[in-house]
Amino acid sequence: MDLKGQINRRTFLRRVAVGAAGVSVIGLWLRQVSPMVDHCFAGVGGNCPILPISDPAQSQFSGDNFHRAHGILWAKATYLSKKGGIPKPSEKTDLMILGGGLSGLIAAFQLKHLKPLIVDQAPQFGGNAKGERWGNTQYSIGAAYVTPPEEGGAVLKLFKELGIDQLYRIDTTSVDWGHTHIAGKLMRGFWDGVTDPQNAEQFRRVYKRLIEVRDNAYPDIPWKPQSQISQAEHDRLDRMPFSEWMKKELGDLHPHVAEFLHEYCWSSCGGLPHELSSAQVLNFIASDIHSIAVFPGGNAAITHALFSKLHVELGESRLRSGCFVVDVKVSDAGVEVCYEDAEGHLKTVAAKAVVI
Repeated sequence: MDLKGQINRRTFLRRVAVGAAGVSVIGLWLRQVSPMVDHCFAGVGGNCPILPISDPAQSQFSGDNFHRAHGILWAKATYLSKKGGIPKPSEKTDLMILGGGLSGLIAAFQLKHLKPLIVDQAPQFGGNAKGERWGNTQYSIGAAYVTPPEEGGAVLKLFKELGIDQLYRIDTTSVDWGHTHIAGKLMRGFWDGVTDPQNAEQFRRVYKRLIEVRDNAYPDIPWKPQSQISQAEHDRLDRMPFSEWMKKELGDLHPHVAEFLHEYCWSSCGGLPHELSSAQVLNFIASDIHSIAVFPGGNAAITHALFSKLHVELGESRLRSGCFVVDVKVSDAGVEVCYEDAEGHLKTVAAKAVVI
């Protein structure tokens, strides 16, 4: 979400890391939950982003569940027929927000004066930035870190409003990408060539080029007139597969660097280098290459703080988990949203405006 119409990737969540790139960071910050985080649990309902677990061996599966979505959307007409069709609106609201992940919760927080109704399909809010808590240990099961907020910027202001501005720490080990596991050994200094000192220059050359992109030719998404590169150059990068950019700009790669970039693309962008836009990948990796801000338990600390504030501001009835949106219809009067609630019943809400 663009908080003021001017926030790009580097001034907000330049990348929320999931997978290999993020998991390596979490090991740094598995500590006892601080009092600042602990207060978030007071008076918060059971659909909060951080799920307390009494016994990990007995706990239920807490990852993404695709069966419900597939069962509804792959045969929507049949599903609606069995349910008796889309019901007429039984509720009205000025604003409805579909999705209770980081973006949805930030949108709700920024627009809380409108008393939004927020629905999310999962049992827990938080989306890709959920976490779990076992005893005094809080850990992420998704997004792991954010880019350090700029002094005086909108992100730091948000963190202060949430009371978490003193909770994160800056990890500069991302300059060398911190921890690298090779043949069962934990190594540090990847971009200094620690995994192959004889060919360290091949690592430094790639790192230097990525830093140059970050500082001088960063591909903002979306492109803006104040971006470092022209729109024509941005569009050219967007049409170019990242594999082509790698070959053109980086030349022959050390196998370890090639593997890193391959895994980074898969972990962060959900595809392989030849499947992804150069603008997309550079937008991600150039933002991450310098330093990161890590909260205890990853980005679940942010979503939990947002949820806690909204829980107080709006009340639990406005934060509905387990609600799968089936249909969204725009009309002259506004927007009608039909969703299946946690009990399997269809309900329709008439809203003046909807954020998806």
